[in-house]
Amino acid sequence: MRPENFFPLNLLFLSHIIADYVCQPKDFTRRKRKKKAYLFLHVAIVWAVGFLLLLPYWNGKTLLAVSILSISHLIIDWNKIMLERKIKRILKEKGLLKTVNVVDQGLHFLAIVCVWRVFLTGFPWPFGFLPSPVFLNLSAILVIILITARGGIGLLNPEEED
Repeated sequence: MRPENFFPLNLLFLSHIIADYVCQPKDFTRRKRKKKAYLFLHVAIVWAVGFLLLLPYWNGKTLLAVSILSISHLIIDWNKIMLERKIKRILKEKGLLKTVNVVDQGLHFLAIVCVWRVFLTGFPWPFGFLPSPVFLNLSAILVIILITARGGIGLLNPEEED
């Protein structure tokens, strides 16, 4: 796979970070958990940011990819909210609220990689993908960024979990 095929993947990761952290203040996160309208607004922001960042790569598949990612974002966030509502006390007692956030971000990461692979590279999943040193390096860098961001932008801040 050519290195230029990875640029849309980087843009998808960037769009996720912008939509989930830059465009979503703590107050918005709390409201999203209580009112569906805020969740749908968040998903619309996810779609708009992805659309704008991928505009230079625009084709029919790009629209489909951004739309599928937005729907997967809705499903992942909705399930996280439902899980937290049902068993938040148990998660707090066991110290697992942060784990829910890590799993949430991991699922978003997986959705981004799958959609990029299937719709934006022209290569079928998973052939020629998993053993790629470029992908493994990119994954390691993303994990380091997410771990580092934990303290810097409050990825797993306890006050966001209330």
